[in-house]
Amino acid sequence: MLEWSPNATVDQNDTLQLIRFYYQMVYIVAECAQGYAMPHIEDSIELAKWLTRIAKKSRADAVKFQLVIAEELATRDYRYYKLFKSLELGVEGWSNIVSLAKTIDLDIVFDIFGLKSLTIAENLGINCVKLHPTDFNNKELLTG
Repeated sequence: MLEWSPNATVDQNDTLQLIRFYYQMVYIVAECAQGYAMPHIEDSIELAKWLTRIAKKSRADAVKFQLVIAEELATRDYRYYKLFKSLELGVEGWSNIVSLAKTIDLDIVFDIFGLKSLTIAENLGINCVKLHPTDFNNKELLTG
């Protein structure tokens, strides 16, 4: 096995092995965020599934979405609450997307914003979540 060092020299026979070594170090995440948003939940789920398939075809190692639960992001009187509510896909919707990702051997990562989205992610078998910097000191979320 080759080991990388800044002063390493590589002969022609080691080139392919070195390329494989570098590729093993890079983990590519296709960021979809809220890019699945459509006027109807069924369409949003289908778009999220399409983005998942495109991420796989792009040779990403994972696809990442924001697992939005409106109540974790805003109060009902906040002007963007309805927008956040429209981004909710429900447990069944996310389950369909996660199932597809597993079927095509693609990892899935969720941005979470509270205990409810963390619990949903855990129940879906997700082993990697991303915290927003505003939650770095959220002890309830970090110990939940």
